[in-house]
Formats: sequence, structure tokens, C-alpha cells
Amino acid sequence: MSLKETPEMIELLRAAYDYDAATGHVTHRARSGVIAGARAGTLKDDGYRIVHFKGRRFQEHRLIFALMTGRWPAHQIDHENTIRDDNRWTNLREATPTQNNANVCSRALKGVDFHKYRNQWRARIRLNGKRHDLGHFETAEEASAVYTAAFKAAHGEFARTEPAYLD
Repeated sequence: MSLKETPEMIELLRAAYDYDAATGHVTHRARSGVIAGARAGTLKDDGYRIVHFKGRRFQEHRLIFALMTGRWPAHQIDHENTIRDDNRWTNLREATPTQNNANVCSRALKGVDFHKYRNQWRARIRLNGKRHDLGHFETAEEASAVYTAAFKAAHGEFARTEPAYLD
């Protein structure tokens, strides 16, 4: 078995790093070749931070979860505010892939499109891999309201129906 995500690795990481839950920063403890107190890891082009340790690469948010809970996450770690390098403990939560995907929104009216043949706005939602039509509406706002209600009922606290930049 790989040593990457084992309880033994958590103990090694705890001996090598400190974590400040308020700032979300992981810093080096005193050891050969590093400056004690210096921020660990690097920011990748995709916005996530990574930490290299003993020849292995860890996503910083997964490493933090392990340091804080004493176990590796079973699924994914979601950044509640969608800012990928904001690793404050209050911003991190364990999520299934479905829950994590519910926290993504890239367009202004999620779940709404214009049905040109009916000349109306359509609301649709995908649940458990199946698409469900929620109806056709005269305005995009009406369709969005119906979609938002259905999405929040299905996904609860993980539901995000507006882009993060609008928060």
C-alpha cells in the first residue's frame, strides 16, 4: 500500500507542519533544509495550493483536512466560498463529487435556457444522472426561480445557483 494517504503519513505530516486555521496557511516546523515558520507549498496555475513532502505531492486542502481530523477525506474537499486557495478551516468541508459539483456556477442563470421553438424560457435540472424538465416560462426570472427552488431542495447547503463573483 502507498504511504501517501495513511494514518502513518498524517503523523509524519503533523511532525513537519503547523496549520493556522484562522489564516488557512500551512507552515514548516523546524527541520533540516527548510526555514521554520515559512509558508509551505506553492500555488498552481489552477488556483489550488500543493505541498511536496517525502517525494509525494499533496493538495493543501486535503492535507489540512487530515491534520485537523486525523483521517484522510473519503471524498473531495469543497471550498465553500469557491476560492481555491482559501484554506481556512471554516471554508473547508468534506463533500461527495455530486455535492461539490452543486457548488459550481459559471453562468448567471443556472438551469435555464431559451427554447426557441416554443419561444419560452425552460428550466431543467439534473438529479442522479437524469435530466428533469421543470417547465416552460414567459421570463427567464420565472424559470430561474423554479430551478433555484428545486436545486436547493435537492442539494441543501451545497447548492450554489449564482456565480461566486456575485456573492
